[in-house]
Amino acid sequence: MTGNRTAPARRLRLWLGLAVAAALPFAPGVTRAEGVTLSLAAATYVVGAWAFEVIAARRARFPATVLTSFLGLMVITVVTVAIPRTLEVGLVLFLLGVAFSTYVGGRTLGLCLSASAAAAALVADILAPEAQRADGATLAAFVVLLPLLALTVDRLTAEHRRTSGALARLHDVLGAVEAQPDLSATLDSIAASIAQTIDATVAGVILRDGDRFAVAARTSVPSSFSPAEVEWLTQVELEVSPEGPLGGVPGHAALIIADLERDPRLLNWSTPWAGALRGLGCHSLVRAPLRLGGDVVGVIVAAFAPRDRPDQDDLAFLEAFAERASRIVVRASAYDRERVAALRLSEAAEEKTQFLGLVSHELRTPLTAVKGFVDTVLQHWDQLPEDRRRELLDRASSNADELNRLVGQLLDFSRLDAAAVRLSPQPIALSDVVEHVLEDLGPAVGDHRVSVDVSSLMVVADRAALGRVLTSLLTNAAKFSPLGTTITVRAEATSNAVVVSVADHGTGISPEEQERVFDRFYQATSNTLSRRGTGIGLSIAKRLAEMQGGRISVESMPGVGSTFFVTMPAVPSAVDAERAEVAS
Repeated sequence: MTGNRTAPARRLRLWLGLAVAAALPFAPGVTRAEGVTLSLAAATYVVGAWAFEVIAARRARFPATVLTSFLGLMVITVVTVAIPRTLEVGLVLFLLGVAFSTYVGGRTLGLCLSASAAAAALVADILAPEAQRADGATLAAFVVLLPLLALTVDRLTAEHRRTSGALARLHDVLGAVEAQPDLSATLDSIAASIAQTIDATVAGVILRDGDRFAVAARTSVPSSFSPAEVEWLTQVELEVSPEGPLGGVPGHAALIIADLERDPRLLNWSTPWAGALRGLGCHSLVRAPLRLGGDVVGVIVAAFAPRDRPDQDDLAFLEAFAERASRIVVRASAYDRERVAALRLSEAAEEKTQFLGLVSHELRTPLTAVKGFVDTVLQHWDQLPEDRRRELLDRASSNADELNRLVGQLLDFSRLDAAAVRLSPQPIALSDVVEHVLEDLGPAVGDHRVSVDVSSLMVVADRAALGRVLTSLLTNAAKFSPLGTTITVRAEATSNAVVVSVADHGTGISPEEQERVFDRFYQATSNTLSRRGTGIGLSIAKRLAEMQGGRISVESMPGVGSTFFVTMPAVPSAVDAERAEVAS
């Protein structure tokens, strides 16, 4: 298909060339013999170039470019020998031919043509009459200029092709973003484009959005780093070494670090990234910021081995590349944030749906029990003995207490979610809070033995809030441990805090679940259907503890039991208070 489209263009060039060749004998200032020579030379070049193109269209490996270049050189040589007064024009044509051949055929062809053109010019000058020879300085300059011209054109051409290739890849990235603006794929494509274009040992993109990092990296040498390890290395770098080349992304200009070992700015650079780059054989580094307006949203980094030392061209290229890539990165980042937000909304909606189902079940269970026990007593009052009536009413009261606890938990959750809770931490006796909680829980833990050892320790806390935290932990301990087992409540003082522990001998929590038990709506797999909860008790306890300056944690072993720890600020001793007053 391509050959069919280019054939008319080849024929057009052929006929135009032959028309010019036919007109040359009639050019002003040209003798009949010179005109014929020029016409034959032009016709030879035009027909030869056309023939080479035709053969190359049929045979992919045919060296049409090389043959055409040397055919042109030969034609110019013949003309300058046959018409000596055209020598100076021939020198200019030699220069143009070398430049064009280098552009289309590369440096090797350009240098070979330079040597041939220099030899041809010298031969033509020797054969020319004395009066029409070029002076020695002109020939010397011509001989020196030919290879320099070839090298210069080759360098400019390579730079142009490199930039064009990079922009083409960037265009491909843009097209991919248009179709599916995935942040990870976008950053990976940009890193790959940089690595391929400037032959970097390591090329990467770092995007920072608040405390969130998005990182992509490519290496041209074997590397054992996984994407997760690269992201971790980057986060550590930005946290521990803000003065390093990857640190302090906002506000930094583009730069070149020619020697990672000796650059005075990096004499103390010994972070994990420094070791990683040195381990990959990197010796120098180029960095360019990703800017959008006046804001810096990220940074592009390229590191090089000693043999590929970066220069100002690499820096200029990265700056131009970064300027065009910034909008793509920002768009992909915005899409990624929207995707994450939509996913979270979907998860939240699903969690709330499950939560409403759980709450309905949890409220209905004790309410049904209360109604059943009370109805039994009312309907069979005369037939039931006194002790049986009391037993049924006690069970109704116990379920009413459970119902009251669930309603209180829901109210706490609602107020915490609306940030409507106001706490007043003050010095209180821990033993009073624990005693009050156990009195209120009574029936909920009545089938378990509760061992308490909190001595006379004092904490700084809101009495009601700390009571709700301990209530949640004791209720869970009773719910998930066999009847008759012991629940231990113990407190120990540290230098400036009191650690309260609630330990049970229940089913325990797997290591994978221990980090999630404090997430709201989360239901542990150990929570069987017969003991379902709302999934908000521990999340409320965690929030309340943190609002008082404390924290909550868990240690557990499946099949052995769990221990929850609540760490609260201790009441300062008189000596500590006196020291604080003196210091202030």
